[in-house]
Amino acid sequence: MQKQCNDMKYSVFICVCKYDDTEDFLRAYKSIVHQTVPPSEIVVCADRPRGRLLECVRSLEGACRVIYTDSEDDHARSRQAALDACTNELVAVMDADDVAFPDRF
Repeated sequence: MQKQCNDMKYSVFICVCKYDDTEDFLRAYKSIVHQTVPPSEIVVCADRPRGRLLECVRSLEGACRVIYTDSEDDHARSRQAALDACTNELVAVMDADDVAFPDRF
């Protein structure tokens, strides 16, 4: 028997770094939370965020999994750390300035 799409578990990870805009990141995060088929897991990979962005990421620590990296501008290393933190086989990838339409997943 084939699984229905809305029965499948999937993860979404967002990579956010020190150069990203806080408002962009919040829009990206909210667009994931409000999916018609919500993810079973959200992972935020925070690569040296600072200031208001760091406060924003810290405020999400109870709502999703947050991992902190110090990749020295190696975006691939941050993405790998986020992927390694995901527990589902299906993983969607977003950057901090991406916005997903409500029916993307």
